[in-house]
Amino acid sequence: MRRAARIKRHYIDCIDKFACITDFQRRKLIEAGFPAEKITVIPNSMDAEVAEELKTGDYVAFCGRLSREKGIDLIIEVARRHPEIPFKLAGAARDMDLIENLSENVELMGYLSGNDLQEFYNNARFFVMASRCYEGFAMAILEGAAYSKPMIAPDHGGFTEIIGTGDDAIGLLFEPGNAEALEAAVIRLWNDETLTRSLGLKANEKLKARYSTDVIARQWESLIHSMCQ
Repeated sequence: MRRAARIKRHYIDCIDKFACITDFQRRKLIEAGFPAEKITVIPNSMDAEVAEELKTGDYVAFCGRLSREKGIDLIIEVARRHPEIPFKLAGAARDMDLIENLSENVELMGYLSGNDLQEFYNNARFFVMASRCYEGFAMAILEGAAYSKPMIAPDHGGFTEIIGTGDDAIGLLFEPGNAEALEAAVIRLWNDETLTRSLGLKANEKLKARYSTDVIARQWESLIHSMCQ
């Protein structure tokens, strides 16, 4: 059924608009033959009314699935090289071999929710992601931003545009799959409290200005209104 729909172009000709969550996704659809004029970008949303105070934090944090495609092995390798830096990894483990024989500065937090998850975010110094996959829209970036925490992430897919570069940056980007590049970014933020604090505050401001529920709801309203004219 789906093959027939593709052959007959039902997925293209019978749809008025496609909403992508990143511009990267939009470009990929255009490369795949989807008409650019039918595609708009509307990101995911999250509100930032959660951080009551800004804490410097005392560990490097990861929140997500502990698996190879998430680059957990890269994060663990960086932690092994720097026993002076505490790392806390929250999430369910899928690739158990990756979490065997961890260095003493790595703590597995398991799956967190509610107040435990809030405390985990609030007490982190910054967050790190190392995904080998593009991913869709990494909500962990916005979740960290709600607590004014910057993110280190791979320079590909949606990560690049969400993190940003130059004056728009809310974290640091590194070459995907490169443990040395990830290590350099971790060391830079860990040793520069001023930079970490500045990026974290900018992350919170960017979350409110570009990704809040009200902002994104207005974009959906505008899209629906344009289709009804």
